[in-house]
Amino acid sequence: LVTSIGAINCDLSQQAARLGFHQALRVPGNLQDGFDLLTPTGLLSSAFLGLDCIQLLVGAAAINENFRNEPFSTNLVLRFVASSLQRHHLFAWWARSLAAFTPWMATFQSHTNAADLAAVTERDRVFEQIEEGALDPRDLVCNHIHVDDIRTDPLVIQPRHAGPFAADDQSADANPTQQARTVGEIQDRVAVAAGQKLSNIGIRQNKIVLPVIDTHSLGQFIQLMMLSAVVRPAMRGADHFPR
Repeated sequence: LVTSIGAINCDLSQQAARLGFHQALRVPGNLQDGFDLLTPTGLLSSAFLGLDCIQLLVGAAAINENFRNEPFSTNLVLRFVASSLQRHHLFAWWARSLAAFTPWMATFQSHTNAADLAAVTERDRVFEQIEEGALDPRDLVCNHIHVDDIRTDPLVIQPRHAGPFAADDQSADANPTQQARTVGEIQDRVAVAAGQKLSNIGIRQNKIVLPVIDTHSLGQFIQLMMLSAVVRPAMRGADHFPR
């Protein structure tokens, strides 16, 4: 089995057809860079990974339906774009497995900063750039990406001072910051603290919450990002837009 993947009537598909291999996956020729993620090119690699490609498309279709038919007050794409018209976009991937989206988004959103503000070293680096004047907070927007129901291993972090007699130390119970906490609880506290610091220096923030990490939710997120990238230049150039 030989299947060509490319634009309609591209040289590869024509050569394959002459050899008797007529099956082809068509990719619209006007799509560039990361916008081909939900085309046969991107879906084929997703299928090789065992993902449910149908649900990726169903999720994307739900965003399309919302974008076409909903007014501004309930239109996810328009509301996200209107709240993120700043020149540079930062992301904080609090669901760490989603951080892999960063290089993909950079392919079609040149204004996306590669820094991940959920990572302490990258967050500190951005703060240093702001303090040095290399970045203007007024030109920045940070999109926090959360997942409601996310799997975390039942790993409990003990206080740094914990020892064989820590259980008898009543003072540890009096200070909740010294009690054992799960990784998820620690991450939530860090997210709140990071958001407060961003707010203090005047950086606008958005919060996107996926219910779970599954192919349907990922399809929605992918389509939301791609449609926003297309709509944003038009809204940024408008004299006014709904708030």
